[in-house]
Amino acid sequence: MTIEATLFDMDGLLIDSEVLWHEAEIEIFGGLGVDIGEATDRSTKGLFVAEVVDYWYVRYPWSGPSNSEVVDTLLARVGELGLQHGINYKQRDYVQAIKDLTSGEGVDTVFEMLGGEHVGKSVRCVRDFGRVIVYGSATGEIPQLDTRLLYAKGASVHGLWLSYLSANRPLMESAWKQLSEWLAAGKLLPVIGKVFPLEQAREAYTLMQEGKNYGKIVLKIS
Repeated sequence: MTIEATLFDMDGLLIDSEVLWHEAEIEIFGGLGVDIGEATDRSTKGLFVAEVVDYWYVRYPWSGPSNSEVVDTLLARVGELGLQHGINYKQRDYVQAIKDLTSGEGVDTVFEMLGGEHVGKSVRCVRDFGRVIVYGSATGEIPQLDTRLLYAKGASVHGLWLSYLSANRPLMESAWKQLSEWLAAGKLLPVIGKVFPLEQAREAYTLMQEGKNYGKIVLKIS
């Protein structure tokens, strides 16, 4: 098989809503007179939507809607762009919101990357025999989890670190085969942010390092 390109920003989820958020932020903040440009400040990456709104309000205070109202507007806009359910955690506990949305059952899986109290809260969000996939700690806080929460539901918590798994060649070959089949069948539609020729690898890595990429970066080999 001839390799024509490589995706080297592969630590994100295949279900990537970042592009939707970026589009909504440019539109909503722009309407408030805040020009965030083609790429939002790196400092807002990994923040809750309410924290993003507070971040921009401190730097470019606007008149009219409250920060909470702006959060609701952003959630509504991202919903129009494709997000199924947006939850304003400052107004509503997301554990209860998920129970309400699922008629009390909970969800099958939670991808958890915040750390702190959110590990335990994520377990409360899953249904019987559900699982929590932990792949980061954006808050910088030590994960908090009382393992007794797992007993009643038969729930489980799994760690995921792609850098470590990438050294397992048989596993990666099997995963790539499955992903290739899904891509060919149109079941996966990755968002490509920008394509660079091999000679511009330095520029590509710089873009990712500065946190200015949205969608996946592709380094084209031939």
